Amino acid sequence: MQLKANNNYEGAINRLNEYLTVDPDNADFKKMLEDLNLEKTNNDNKTQEESEATKQKARADELEAQIQRLQNREVSSLVDTYQFVTSGKANVRSGPGFAYSISYVLHRGDPVYVYDTRRSDGRTWCNVGDGWISYRTLNGEAK
Repeated sequence: MQLKANNNYEGAINRLNEYLTVDPDNADFKKMLEDLNLEKTNNDNKTQEESEATKQKARADELEAQIQRLQNREVSSLVDTYQFVTSGKANVRSGPGFAYSISYVLHRGDPVYVYDTRRSDGRTWCNVGDGWISYRTLNGEAK
């Protein structure tokens, strides 16, 4: 049926119902109608599942964006402030990320002045003038 091929299930169902009014005992029409109703239900369910998945992805993307905005706000509030090392030791690196070499080590209680911040390797890095330090070693997350 052309209507079914175009995913016009309602039109195809209506057409079969019209045929059945003319020939109500036609087993082929009844079987086609049954199959068509099942296919329509499956298609509707699939469409609904895809719609729900799209909505869930949009919600997840929005939550991720909100988290990023909060992290950026937190990070921007660090610039031009003094912070103190809260972990036992903190590596100061030549750049903002684990790929950069360790320039020197600071210890718990050492003060640093934050000139700039950057996100890398899933965390915030603070520029302390002569190197970069993970914010986790300044906010109590790292022991």
